[in-house]
Amino acid sequence: MKVALVWPFGNDITYSLPLGIGYLIANTSNPEHEIRVFDGTLDEADASSPQYLEFLRTFEPDVVGVSSWSKTFKESLRVLQAAKALNPKVITLMGGVHPTAYPEKSLAHMEVDYLLVGEAEFSFPQLLDRLAAGQSVRDIPGVALRTLEGVHLCPPVLVEDLDSIALPDYKAIRLHGYIEKGYRYFSRKKMNAPTWMTRGCPYRCKFCTAPVINGRKLRSHSVAYAVAWVKMLYNDFDIRHINIIDDNFTFHAEYTRAFCQAIIKEALPGLEISTANGIRAQRTDFETLKLMKKAGWHMVTVAPESGSPRVLKLMRKDLDVAMWPAKVKEIRKAGLKTHAAILIGYPGELPEDITLTAELINKSDFDSIGIQYFQPLPGTPIYDDLVKAGEIEDELLPNTTTEKRVYVSKGLEGVNFPMFAFRMYVGNFLRRPMGTISEILLFPPQLILHRLWYLFRDAFFNIGKPEGQR
Repeated sequence: MKVALVWPFGNDITYSLPLGIGYLIANTSNPEHEIRVFDGTLDEADASSPQYLEFLRTFEPDVVGVSSWSKTFKESLRVLQAAKALNPKVITLMGGVHPTAYPEKSLAHMEVDYLLVGEAEFSFPQLLDRLAAGQSVRDIPGVALRTLEGVHLCPPVLVEDLDSIALPDYKAIRLHGYIEKGYRYFSRKKMNAPTWMTRGCPYRCKFCTAPVINGRKLRSHSVAYAVAWVKMLYNDFDIRHINIIDDNFTFHAEYTRAFCQAIIKEALPGLEISTANGIRAQRTDFETLKLMKKAGWHMVTVAPESGSPRVLKLMRKDLDVAMWPAKVKEIRKAGLKTHAAILIGYPGELPEDITLTAELINKSDFDSIGIQYFQPLPGTPIYDDLVKAGEIEDELLPNTTTEKRVYVSKGLEGVNFPMFAFRMYVGNFLRRPMGTISEILLFPPQLILHRLWYLFRDAFFNIGKPEGQR
């Protein structure tokens, strides 16, 4: 079969690339299938663009698949609509975070023939083989389709032996093209790339899709596999900064230490490593942090989220807010900087809770901070709660920009969120100027200037307006 895989227009090129598509290609070994990738984000071409339509006309695919986040779901539908308009017989697939977290609503759109739910490295090639042979696909794990009775979903199977999965094909997803256009996810070095060493999340945060996507059981590649992955990127792609995008890389200290020791033994000149998505700080200790420093880490991202115990309880974050000052000192003693992820505007949060978050930032002395405004993500427990309570409409999607929000929590309608963020950033800079400068160096200059402008504009020119009215 001729298969087109599409990474839709609208993703942020500075921190995301189609790693999932790279996995699908690498794990499809049947030479009778011809797979080509169309990258709407990298090529700045949406579903109505002449480039995409010409790609479809020239290639004439039998199957068109698109990988979708919630923020790109509408564009993903347009990708499949365009394919159907040119060839009504084309078979369409959708995979990724959004259809995995939200399968029934995703399949309600008639331009979608099949969904790939969950980890699709093995279900995707099986689906292609069955479709090519005209056989039933109902029993393939993770495949969803419409029937007369409604949506049929064969439950996805989590891959136990992660080492059985082939490394993603970075060449097929044009890694160097991304780097040239500004991909620098928390990296000082231009030549950087993402890896994914562990899957699953045992925690129960209500705002997060991680357990929905990859299950609660934590699974890990072997240390040998993980090191071979790093060496492949280092030697074959000249990568000098490895972004481990896991949420729980440090969950098992023995695994983290073994990986660090193996990387240190390899002695790869100029290699840096980061865990940019964040780690659970309470799952670290001083010895592990020192090894991480020696292995190439310069900074760790942690996620306090809030300084309010009440809000943390609402989030089901399972964190003791009192731990942070001592933990930051421990991280700094190991020679690492600390970047703290803060989330404000959570449902049920009140102005006094935001004040507690400000106090946490001030007394914990993080080297740098990143403040995000809450947006409900389809498929998360808090999203379902808000729909049930009538606070949001079902099928509400997050905005494609960080400057606008689709939801404002009751009790926070008049809060100037950008002004809060502005004050926190300025205060943190005055306390830790080098930490702030170090963080700025992790991103392309144009991105920093863009975000600073929007923050300044909203903080000072929209004072008094509820965030939801901007």
